[in-house]
Parts: sequence; structure tokens; C-alpha cells
Amino acid sequence: MSALTRFTFGWQPGASAQMEFFSPDSGTEIYRLKYTLPFRATLRPPLKELPISAETINDLNYRLERIAQASHPRRQTQPSLPKSSSPPILGDLVTFGEQLMDLIVADAADLRTELTRGNLLLDIGLDEPLLSTPWELLYDGEEFLCLKHAVGRYVNIARPAPLPVHSPEPFPENGLSILLISVPRPQPREHGKLTYRALPGVEAESLAICEMLTKIDGVKISTLTHTEATYDGVWNAIKKEPRFHIVHFGGHAYFRDDQPQNSSLVLFDRDMPTGPLQSFFGLKPPRLFVMNACETATSSGTGASWASQFNIFGLARAFLNTGAYLLGSRWEVGDKNAAIFAKAFYSNFMAGSCVGDAIRMARIECKDAAAEAGAIDDFSWASYIFYGDPRLKIERI
Repeated sequence: MSALTRFTFGWQPGASAQMEFFSPDSGTEIYRLKYTLPFRATLRPPLKELPISAETINDLNYRLERIAQASHPRRQTQPSLPKSSSPPILGDLVTFGEQLMDLIVADAADLRTELTRGNLLLDIGLDEPLLSTPWELLYDGEEFLCLKHAVGRYVNIARPAPLPVHSPEPFPENGLSILLISVPRPQPREHGKLTYRALPGVEAESLAICEMLTKIDGVKISTLTHTEATYDGVWNAIKKEPRFHIVHFGGHAYFRDDQPQNSSLVLFDRDMPTGPLQSFFGLKPPRLFVMNACETATSSGTGASWASQFNIFGLARAFLNTGAYLLGSRWEVGDKNAAIFAKAFYSNFMAGSCVGDAIRMARIECKDAAAEAGAIDDFSWASYIFYGDPRLKIERI
């Protein structure tokens, strides 16, 4: 009998760079940028003042909101733009990305040159007011930033966060343990007043992921699907397993910017808010949490506004506080595209690509599949957002 394949989490070597954005200090209106290129100069420039204002930031976010609504008409929460004023969606997204690039690197030729070259392990640092802005969609005249580089975000938080209960250093394991939570048809809530749209794509995605991962020696996958994916079921699974290294959730969620403590995953029988999420998973933190979740809007007067859907950080924070990284999406991704992205991501990540490159390649595959299907203006690939170090990788030992 052959020995079980063992894994370790490691770091991808290569050229790394960093862009860090700062909101105005109290009493000022100046946004600033600090960037560090792969070649670390001993004398480094001061913070660069950006020619943007709060109004510019709000306008950028509003424009992307309208583009996303046009790409997913079923999700519209406001009247559509008149057809005469609405260019092709992809063209509008390119224009958006080019203008954002010009605002950021107008007089930073060295940064523009480095971003245009490609193949960077790129960290984007943000404070909380800047999280909604899609910096990953900077466009250099050739390609979007997130399709050219392995990109990850980190957050400079306003209040101290609890320290992760596990060491952030790579560690060896006897097997890679993955928990898959799939809730395509949760029970109604509030005595039937709150119902949820069925998500058959979540079911198909879960089956595809299981089929692929179970073929990999040394990978143990545990599933909680349909009626098994309950509040108590998730808690019991966490208690019984020594550690889940990756947790994948597919289903509905609430995203609450104004009340982040009320952001929740929708399980089969009950919602699991950020408090229990952080407490339960914090006992044995995973390395990576993947959240393929869409906000429910089927109940009258209930559910998050578009602005809340647009920023998943309120829910992501519960997992980030445990020390885990998180891959999620800003807005709902179509069933077929979600499955394409998930399969491509796990295939590349398990084959040894760092998480940033696995995400980049999954975006490209998702974008190419849409183009082949004649849906050039479907930019589900742009919805994904990663909070974490893009260098993280899985290695066989």
C-alpha cells in the first residue's frame, strides 16, 4: 500500500509588489498611494497624493454598480440606463479601468511600467472606506490588472483585531481536509414569510468540485449538503475534524455594511451570523474560505441593498479575524460561470499554482468561456475578490 500523500502550505517565490491606498486623514481631503516595486530601493519615495476625491470614489463605485446591473439584468435594483447612453458593457468596463489607472499612475511612470509587464505577485493594501472600489480592475491599455497579475488584498483596519489562534507560518499535515457546505434550497424563514430562490447551480458546482477533488490522493473531502447543512451540522463537523484546511460554501448569504454583525450565511434551517462564524471556525481556523454566495432578495422588505451586496467585507471579516484567507464575489455569478471558475480554481491550486495565480487563471477561463458562448459582455470573472496573500500555495512533500 502506497503512503498517503502529504501536503504543506508554502509560499510562491517570484517578483512581488505592493500598492497601498490611504483615505484622507481627519481634516484633509487627500487620498494617498504608497507603492513598492519588486526591486526594493534603499531610498523610497514618500506617499503619493492622488488627484481623486470622495466624490470621485463614489462615482467609480456607482459606475461599476450600473455596469454589473447591466450584466445581470435579473439582479437590477434600479432602473436601467437608457440604451442610447449605454455602450457595450465590456467596452464600458475597459473605459472604467483605464480611467482608474490614469487617476492612480498619472505621474508614476515606474509603477505603470511594472504593472504593464505582468506576472507580479501583487498585494493591494486598503483601509476600510476604500474596500468597495474595484482596484483589481485597473486597465493598462492591454489587460485588466487581475487578469495579468496574481492579486490579493489586505486591509488596514480601524480597530484592533484579535490575533489568529494559529501560526501564520506554513505547516505540514498528514492530509488535506476540505469541508464543502452546499445549501441550494434552504427552508423558508419567519413562518414562511421569507423564502429563497433555488440555486441549482450551487448543487451542480458542488458535485463537480467533489468529483474532481476526490480523485486526488491525500485529499479528504467532507460534505454537508441540503438537509445536512444545518447550523448544528456545521458546528458538529468543525468539532469532530482536527482541522479543515479549506472550507467552501455555496448558497445564499446576507451582506450588511451598516450592521456587519448581522451578515450571515444562510444554512438549511437557520442563518449563521458573523459572531458564531468567527467563534466556531476560530477554534480550528482554515487556511482558506471560499464563499460562492448570493444575497437573497425574494422577501418583501428584507435583504441587503445593492451597496451591501457590493462589499462582502462585512461577512468576510468574520473569517479574516480567524487568520483565514477568503475568496468571494461582489455580486452574483451565473450558475455555469461559477462552476467553470470553481473547477479551474481548484484544479490549478491543487496542481501547485499559488492562490493568486489559480484565481487569475480561473478568471481567464471564465472570461474565455463566456466569449466562446457569445456572451462577451458577461464579466462574472470580474466579480471575484480575494482577501489574502496571493503567494500561498499547496505543496506535496
